[in-house]
Amino acid sequence: MITKHLWSLHHISKTVISPKTILFLRLLGGQYSKICSNRLVCAVTAVYCIVFSCYAPVQMLMLLARSLTPTSVQSTAAVTIFLSSALTSFWYPEYFQIFQNDMAAIDIVLRGKSELDIPLTRVLLIAVVVSHVSTIVPFAINGVLEGRAEFQISKFLFVAYFVLQNGITYLMAVMVFEILWYRVRKFREHLENYLPRVCRAQDVQAATEDICKCLLLYQNILEAFKKTNVPIKIAILTATAASFFKVIAGVFELITSSSTHIKVLRIHEAVLDSVLPLTPAVLAALIQGELNRIKLFIGNLILNAKDESVHDALCDCQLYLEHRPFRYSVWRLFTVDLSLVISVINLYVTSLIAMIQFGHFYN
Repeated sequence: MITKHLWSLHHISKTVISPKTILFLRLLGGQYSKICSNRLVCAVTAVYCIVFSCYAPVQMLMLLARSLTPTSVQSTAAVTIFLSSALTSFWYPEYFQIFQNDMAAIDIVLRGKSELDIPLTRVLLIAVVVSHVSTIVPFAINGVLEGRAEFQISKFLFVAYFVLQNGITYLMAVMVFEILWYRVRKFREHLENYLPRVCRAQDVQAATEDICKCLLLYQNILEAFKKTNVPIKIAILTATAASFFKVIAGVFELITSSSTHIKVLRIHEAVLDSVLPLTPAVLAALIQGELNRIKLFIGNLILNAKDESVHDALCDCQLYLEHRPFRYSVWRLFTVDLSLVISVINLYVTSLIAMIQFGHFYN
């Protein structure tokens, strides 16, 4: 009975929280996306996004000037992330839809059907929403009950939604990498089931052609992902840089503040701002792991290949994988893999130690 309820809950969450849901929330936050082919609808959507993208940062900066936001560093970082994401959305309005359609076509080849599921992104979105609600709602209730003159519920909700848009900006990069990782994993399973039968086939020429088709399928996956290069790289760069300053400012306020609620709020924000920007790096490492397993599997097939043509085709496939590895770098500034995670953690630890030392020095 419990299993049945859990399965129903999973099915509901899968239906409600989909890539379209995230794109819709992103659209409500002023980040443009071409939702249909109707020019009038697209024009109205573009006007709304332009107005909101101009209004939201100005309003945030005005609230910052009145000291209604937690810290100036965090607010400035949030505005930076929002503006970079909004400008990128106008420059590349259809990049995710194109990527989604290409991956759907690859799905049909691999599985016979198209299913764009994002379980990790779904869990992270729920975590972001629950974290914001659990920490912000008590603060709002206290503000209303205490009757603070500077507290206005409409402005408070606006700030909360603006901060949520930062989380959605993080999740766009996570979603693209998760979709790619899932397809590479299915591609590896497809090769493990398909290539042994191909190598045992009697028709050598047909077997060689099938091996080449598998190679083209991997190339199509990489080409589809390449279409998201510029917007995703901008998102990762701004998110990684801005989240670092947000985390450091949050930790500083956590150390200096005497309010328990502020401390809990800063812990939640620090965890989310440190985990979400680094999730694409973890997914990139998983993709590299899948490709290493593919190369190891093809190497075993090469050792057991009996026909020379099949052996040569498998060797070509192995060479192609070695010469075109998955190595995602952000304009040669840094590589998105586990080394980025380790470097950022080291930077956090070094900054925290320096902050504590300066705090003791200046009392």
